[in-house]
Amino acid sequence: LVAGLVLWHYQVVESPEALVGQVATVVWLVLFTAACWGAGWPLWRALGGERAPAAPEAWVVVLATGAWILALWATLLGLAGVLHTFLLVVPLLALAVVGALLLRRSGPRPRLAWMGREPIPALFVIAAAVITLLVLRAPSPHYDQLHYHLAFPFHWLRDGRLVVFDRHAYSLLPANMGALYTYALALLGPWAAQAVHWWMGAVAVGGVYGLGRRLGGPRAGLWAAALLATTSSVMATSVWAGSDLGVTAFAVAAWAVVVTARRRPDSRSGWWVLAGALVGAAVGCKYQAGLTVAIPLFAVLLVLPGRRLVRATLTGIGSAAAF
Repeated sequence: LVAGLVLWHYQVVESPEALVGQVATVVWLVLFTAACWGAGWPLWRALGGERAPAAPEAWVVVLATGAWILALWATLLGLAGVLHTFLLVVPLLALAVVGALLLRRSGPRPRLAWMGREPIPALFVIAAAVITLLVLRAPSPHYDQLHYHLAFPFHWLRDGRLVVFDRHAYSLLPANMGALYTYALALLGPWAAQAVHWWMGAVAVGGVYGLGRRLGGPRAGLWAAALLATTSSVMATSVWAGSDLGVTAFAVAAWAVVVTARRRPDSRSGWWVLAGALVGAAVGCKYQAGLTVAIPLFAVLLVLPGRRLVRATLTGIGSAAAF
C-alpha cells in the first residue's frame, strides 16, 4: 500500500521517465536474451544437445554461444565495411522472434522449488541483481567505458567499419564485447550497452550455479552463485559497459561445455571445438583471459583421462579460429 501511494504521488514531483526507463531496461534484456537463444540454440542442437535444455549450465552454453555469434556477425560486418544499423538491428530482431518461438515451444523448464529450502543464498543473488538493475541506467563515468569500450563501437558505427586509432593500442583488438555493444548503440544507447554487460554477469552467475550444483548439489550451487553475484567488483562492473563479465560468462560457458562433453560417452568432436570457441571468445574480450581462462582449461584437458591430445587439439583449433 505504501509503495502504491509513493508511486501515485511520484508524478507530482517528477516525470515517470525513470520508471519507464526501468521497464525499458527489462524489455531490452528480454529481447537480447531471446536473440541470443535464437542464435545459439541451432548450434546446440546440431551438436546433439537436448531439444529443451534442463540443466542451468546448458542454458548458459546456449546463451553464451548466441552472444558470441552476434559478436561475430558484427565483427564480420565491420571487416567488410558495412557495419550499418539496418544490418545489425534487423537480424537481432529476427533472432529475437525465433528465440521467443523456440523458448515457447521447447524452452528450458527451470525447477526452483528447492529455493525455499535454501533462502539465504537465493536472497543474496536476488538482492545483488535488483540493486544493480536499479542503477543500471545511470550514466557511467568509468574511464574504460568512455575511452574505448563504447568509444570504439561508436566510431565503428559512424564509419561503418572497424577503426584503428594510431595512438590507442586497444583499438588493435576489436573486442567481442565492443562488437556486442554495437547492437545496443545502434538501437537504443549507452544504457543498453551497460545492460548487456550486466546480462553477461547474470549468465556467469547462472553458469556458476549450474556447475556448483553438479559438483555438490543445489545448496553448493546457490552458495557458489551468491559468492560470485555479491562480490563487490562484480557488482561494480555490472553497471558499466566493460569487458570483464564478458570474459567471465564465456569462460563459465566453456567449462560447462567441457563438463557436458565429459558426461556424454558418445560426445561429438564438435563439443570440444565449441569449448575452444568459447575460450577464444573470452580471450577476444580481454587478452588477459589467456592466463585466467585458456591456460587453466587446457591444463585440465591434458590431465583428464581419455584422448587427451585429440581433445586439446580440437579445443585449440576452436580457440584459435574464434579469437
